[in-house]
Amino acid sequence: MAMMLEMYVSNKAVYMGNPFFYRDENTLKLKHSVCSLKMNGLDEKNTSYDIHSFTKSGFGATLRHDFNESAGNPCTVARFDPSGMKLIVTSGEVLGGGGLEGYGCEQNVMIKVPDCYEFWRSSQNYGHHMAFVYGDYTHEIRDLGDMMKFEVELIK
Repeated sequence: MAMMLEMYVSNKAVYMGNPFFYRDENTLKLKHSVCSLKMNGLDEKNTSYDIHSFTKSGFGATLRHDFNESAGNPCTVARFDPSGMKLIVTSGEVLGGGGLEGYGCEQNVMIKVPDCYEFWRSSQNYGHHMAFVYGDYTHEIRDLGDMMKFEVELIK
């Protein structure tokens, strides 16, 4: 649901990943293997990508996007809770990425967030995969929450 919300608000494709919290550095890593060609906008030119085997044995294929190309860009990270009535959201800055040559879900993006401890602490009641989109859409998401009657927990 958070991926759909971010896509509709931003008109951009959304990446999602398993969160790794580096609380002392206010840094969040999202790690998965589901990048898109339309992360700069659904009507924009495709982002650069490579195609790699998903497994060491060569089974399966996955796209890899170099998040280092977007270092310094603002972003939004969000996740709905299991009830679908509450959303946690924060903004951040893309620091870079990695996992371009690895197998499985090694693809990742590193994000500087305002308060990683609070985001980690609050996220315990939401679930695991976090949705990530380029651009800061926290105000639009809060306004949408008011209109659609879901609670927005904004971590600043």
